[in-house]
Amino acid sequence: MSETTTFSGMPGVKAKKLEGLLVTSVSGFMRNLGRYRMVSAAGDGGSCSVYIDDTGAYRCAFHRYRRKMSEETVKTKRAVEGWLNCWLHNIDEHHS
Repeated sequence: MSETTTFSGMPGVKAKKLEGLLVTSVSGFMRNLGRYRMVSAAGDGGSCSVYIDDTGAYRCAFHRYRRKMSEETVKTKRAVEGWLNCWLHNIDEHHS
């Protein structure tokens, strides 16, 4: 089950807050990007977020323990899917 949440302070977005959806899979991201400007997933190993900035670009980020491990800005959903395939599995990895 997916739930919505509010994200704030997103670089490249003038609006102070974005409504986003929490999902658990690459297909969940791809199905909901566009319906929501922000889609995110989180686990014990970190979080992945993708949002659409004011220029229409997709901004992808993976964080672990509040540290940005990967950040990429891409133009196509295909590029988003490739990035997610590289990074999403890391949210469930345990690191000390």
